[in-house]
Amino acid sequence: VGVAAADEFSSRLTVRGGAPDQNLTIMDGVEIHNPYRLFGLTSAFNPETIALFELTAGGFSPKYGDRLSSLMVVESRPGDVSRRLGGSFTLGLTDTNVVLEGKLPGESTGSWLLTGRRTYYDLIAGRVIDQSLPSFGDVQTNITWYPRRGQQISVVGLLSREHADAEFDEDGSEERFALRSGARNDMVSLSFLSTLGRRATSRTIGAGYRNVGRVDLEGGL
Repeated sequence: VGVAAADEFSSRLTVRGGAPDQNLTIMDGVEIHNPYRLFGLTSAFNPETIALFELTAGGFSPKYGDRLSSLMVVESRPGDVSRRLGGSFTLGLTDTNVVLEGKLPGESTGSWLLTGRRTYYDLIAGRVIDQSLPSFGDVQTNITWYPRRGQQISVVGLLSREHADAEFDEDGSEERFALRSGARNDMVSLSFLSTLGRRATSRTIGAGYRNVGRVDLEGGL
C-alpha cells in the first residue's frame, strides 16, 4: 500500500512517498490539522472512544481533494446505553485515561460519554530533575440523542493542551539548551443524521476547530 512511519520514534505516516502534512485527517466530519501529540510521538485520538478508523491511500472522493497522499477518517463512538453510569481506567506508557459513560437521564433515548487523558511521567520525573517536561492533556465528550426513529443528533467536543518548558545546562560550562512549546486543539461539532427511505441517508454537520502551536528553541556552546 506504500504506508510507512516517518521515523522510528514518531507516529506520523508517510503514504506513497508523500510528507506527513499531505495526509488529510477527518474526525466526525471535521478536518483535524494536527492529529498528533508530543511532537508526533503519540496520536491525538483517544483509543477508548473510537468506533471507526479508516485509512485510504488513494482514490478517495473529490470532496477530500486538498491533500495528495491519503485520507484518514475517524469516527468517535457514542456512550453505552445499557446502563446509567459506567466507566474504565487505563494506564499506558505515557498517559492515563479515564472514561465515564451512560444513558441519558429521564425518558430521553440516547447516551453520553466523557473522557480525559493526561501524561503522568512529567509529574514524576519533573520533581526529580526540576524541569517541565513535554506533556499533554485532553478532554473529549460525545452526547448522542435519538429524537425519533431514523434520526440522530450528536454533539462532539474536544479540548486539548500540550506544553513543554525545559532548560538544561552543564555546571561550570557554557553549554545550555532550552525548549519551550505549547499547542492547543479545540473542536466542537453538531451533526444531524436522518434516514431517507431504505437506501439513503442525509448528514448535516456544523463545526468549529482551532489549532494554535508554538515552539521556541534556544541553545549555546
